[in-house]
Amino acid sequence: MIRIQPRDHHEHAIWETVLSLSRIQPRGWALIGAQMVSLLGIECGKTHNRRSLDIDVLANVRILQNITEQMSDSLQSMGFKFSGASPDGVGHRFENGMSKIDLLAPDGVGPRANITTVYPAHTVQVPGGSQALSRTEAIEIILHESTGSILRPSLLGAIILKAHAVDIDDVPESQLEDLAFLLSLVENARSLAGQMGKRDRRQLRRRVALLDPGHDAWIGITDFSAGCRNLRVLLRQDQ
Repeated sequence: MIRIQPRDHHEHAIWETVLSLSRIQPRGWALIGAQMVSLLGIECGKTHNRRSLDIDVLANVRILQNITEQMSDSLQSMGFKFSGASPDGVGHRFENGMSKIDLLAPDGVGPRANITTVYPAHTVQVPGGSQALSRTEAIEIILHESTGSILRPSLLGAIILKAHAVDIDDVPESQLEDLAFLLSLVENARSLAGQMGKRDRRQLRRRVALLDPGHDAWIGITDFSAGCRNLRVLLRQDQ
């Protein structure tokens, strides 16, 4: 069981929200984004310098047909308000005054998939989301006196997801920082490399800039040299 020790009341509220959502909707989604990175770090006894108050959840529309609508209802029952939709019908954010939750869908689900949030709005598909969901693991956490099970991608799933995120995020530097931190958490890079497919490696090769230990993304990461070595092994450039 992983103990969460929030640094302030904002972080406590984030994890309390995640736990509450897991109780109401125990299956069909995974925690991604900054809180996924934070949780993977906590599991390894490390703290990520980059903080975010946003919560990103990835709905598994492949196994539960109406999961985005169900989760939208769950979030609203928890006191979150739908932030509305754009002119082209995209709407996936929910807010409660302290936290923001983005309800997202995986890539490659096809045009017939139901990704409706609050009708008629729909969410967006996240590149790398399908592989992340296929590598999801259940983690038992404890937050003060509260406990619960949270689904999150494995370390490899998270690394590939963040490698994709650099291409689409408004602040790619933040995604590179997250990716660098995740790479520094790898304990057995050769084992992880053996689990990678061609698509995984092709996407990760787009981040070869992180092979430079002087890259800004490594600033503040104690194990930056190990992270660089891990990336080299994952890309099979160590042979």
